[in-house]
Amino acid sequence: MTPRHIVIVTVGPRGDVHPYCLLGQALAAQGHTVTIATEKRLESLVSTEFKLPFRCIAGDVCGGLFDPDFQHRFRVARALKCLEMLTQWNERFDQAEILASYEKALADADLIVCGALSVAQSYSIAEKHRATWVPLFLGNCLLPTSAFPHWILAGVPFSYFCSNKWSHTIVATKVWLQQRHRINRWRASKLKLPPITSPLGILDVMVENPTITVYQACSLLCCGPKRQVPADYTPGKVVYGGFVLPDAQSNRGSPVLQRFLKTSTLPLIYMGFGGMPTRDPLGLLQLAVKVSAKAKCQCVVVASWAADMPPECDAFLSLHQDTLCVQSTAPHAWLFPQMRCIVHHAGFLTTATALRSGVPQIPCPVVMDQFHHANEMVALGVAPAVVGKGALTSTNVASLVKRVLGNAGHIQTKAKELGAFVASESHGAVAAFCHMILSTPPTFATRDDATGIQ
Repeated sequence: MTPRHIVIVTVGPRGDVHPYCLLGQALAAQGHTVTIATEKRLESLVSTEFKLPFRCIAGDVCGGLFDPDFQHRFRVARALKCLEMLTQWNERFDQAEILASYEKALADADLIVCGALSVAQSYSIAEKHRATWVPLFLGNCLLPTSAFPHWILAGVPFSYFCSNKWSHTIVATKVWLQQRHRINRWRASKLKLPPITSPLGILDVMVENPTITVYQACSLLCCGPKRQVPADYTPGKVVYGGFVLPDAQSNRGSPVLQRFLKTSTLPLIYMGFGGMPTRDPLGLLQLAVKVSAKAKCQCVVVASWAADMPPECDAFLSLHQDTLCVQSTAPHAWLFPQMRCIVHHAGFLTTATALRSGVPQIPCPVVMDQFHHANEMVALGVAPAVVGKGALTSTNVASLVKRVLGNAGHIQTKAKELGAFVASESHGAVAAFCHMILSTPPTFATRDDATGIQ
């Protein structure tokens, strides 16, 4: 196969970019030139951990999640309000600079793979340069369907929207309206392309262009209540290929962590809440100790802030070294199968890794799609309940941990069964996605085929 010049462009939290780096590394190993285009915050992930070329996308679309004040307000906002807050957060950045950074990062690619938050920008540049455009998403598909409601509106009564498909339309319309004028001005002035006037923007383009296949790096277990591709999608339009996850033995934890696991005398549980900062790190450590005491277990706590803990946290840990092992980072793929219960924030990658591990979970969502992931795990029977906002107490969490350790409702059996299914489904997913990406037909065969639905 002729070597391709591939740019993978995706923005967002670290866990949402990590799978794209795995794909990039695999494509590069096949002899293709692969570059990852993402935000400055993730440069070390791309360049240091994965040894891939990095190109910077200006701005920081999810940067508010790492700002303690913004995060506090975001935690208590409803889903549609969260979308507005993210839009307001990003208004602080120079939008012309962001779009120019997309142009610079993607202009020389003959194949562009994009994540969900870079759809309009990457598609427009692919259209300009006649590059092959490949949408590859995590989690639920963006295309409207009547099979299940959009995750943002999943908790709203069905009759309010009349149909599941209408809920998708509402969200897609709102998202497109927030960027339509800016994208179309840029298309006209910089890319010399016609405007996209369809009500759903690029989503309509994706549906109507027969050369575009939407790839989902996700398990069918997370594809609605029937666990199958919706019947109202055009056959072959949407392909679920399993989770893109690192090999469980590709990396191991620190010597300190390995020693803690080896010398443990009680059931081990994991507790971690992603890379977001916290206003009260000592409070979380105290929570972990209280849960461990009440549930008669030991706990591995993984938190990014552990690399620079305040003195009071160090002093507290010195008193509880037999109960807690606190790490700033640890390889989940290696660690999770060694746990008896996984307490986590329900981010996409963490949830997927926990599901594959075959270990029961206790999801404690904080923002946005984390609530959807958490509810999905309960529906699958691998989590006893969701720990909602304001319910993260030692009594609540310990009670759920004891249910897991006691195998209430055969939760351990269910977790092992679905873990085996996901492990099988995702085995070889990286190679399969690489093959599908490289086999994608040209999106724009000739200049007359440029697809901006009018």
